[in-house]
Amino acid sequence: MPIMYPQTLSCCEGALDGERQVYLFLKEVAKPRQKVICWFKPEILGSEPDFVLYCQNHGLIVIEVKDWAIQQIKEANPESFTLFISGKYEKRSNPFRQARGYVHALMEALKKAQCFASDDPSHPGKLKVPIGRLVAFPNIEKREYCQRGLDGLIPLQSALFKDDFEPLGEICRDTSGKKFHEKVCGTCPFPFGGLKESEVGKLKALIWPEIRIDLPERKGMAKERFQIEVCALDEAQAKLALYLKPGHQIIKGPPGSGKTLVLVNRCCYIRRFCSDIKRILIVCFNIVLQSYLKRLIQEKGIGVGTGGIEVRHIFELCSQIISQTVEFEKKGTPYYDSVIELTLETVK
Repeated sequence: MPIMYPQTLSCCEGALDGERQVYLFLKEVAKPRQKVICWFKPEILGSEPDFVLYCQNHGLIVIEVKDWAIQQIKEANPESFTLFISGKYEKRSNPFRQARGYVHALMEALKKAQCFASDDPSHPGKLKVPIGRLVAFPNIEKREYCQRGLDGLIPLQSALFKDDFEPLGEICRDTSGKKFHEKVCGTCPFPFGGLKESEVGKLKALIWPEIRIDLPERKGMAKERFQIEVCALDEAQAKLALYLKPGHQIIKGPPGSGKTLVLVNRCCYIRRFCSDIKRILIVCFNIVLQSYLKRLIQEKGIGVGTGGIEVRHIFELCSQIISQTVEFEKKGTPYYDSVIELTLETVK
């Protein structure tokens, strides 16, 4: 399958049925798989497109998903659609115009990175990465869409329909991926020769920042060593952070292998995609590590403490549970054994 961010929507409770259907469609038919990357609801300059797709052979495609039924659409114009939902009329933005807004946001984000600027002297200030847009209607057939005259607002070549998601549809039946590229990637506005591997890495970090570690500034003699020891997550670590399953798990590795960074990125992932989880607690055995964890979390733009991520030393947590002062160090093993025993009894 192509590289998917996230790798599963099992934790994304807010994902609509239509979005899940498009996600599975892209996961299955996007080829060549090693050259396609798909992001679900990435945040780009304050906007949140449903999908952003990168194909090494074509460019970037923004996909806006609307799981409307044809009967719900009562009026439509270049600016808005009027829908009848749950017994009342609601006005929504024209999804094609909405997708154009996401394209502009993506263009502005790419312009901030010099490596995506075109080196063609005849196109100063332009991007070298083409960006197309599509609207997906997984519950509307192409035939009924045309009968309603909606193709006059959103061209057929810029829309995916229920027919396209069917297992017997020509896109799904085509194992070569040619039909997929003709339909989806055909929306890119100009030919594209692809990005270098280093540029693809920067693109991933820009669109899905959870795979990038922004290092806290440290002053003094320890700064250089700190910058060397704490490096960006590689692809395997990023996937581990994003796609750990629920339940008890152990992450093992030697010092400097990135276990702490995986933990911090996991917190970011839960905070963003698992809306049912209201409280997150990190417990550690080292006071220095506790401070370091807090700084990393704050650098990721997440609050520390109540309402954010709580980071506690193990004996700070014990002290809270048993309502007694606990010394963090300089005590013997019998003392700490008794603290743990009392804490467990209190919890029970």
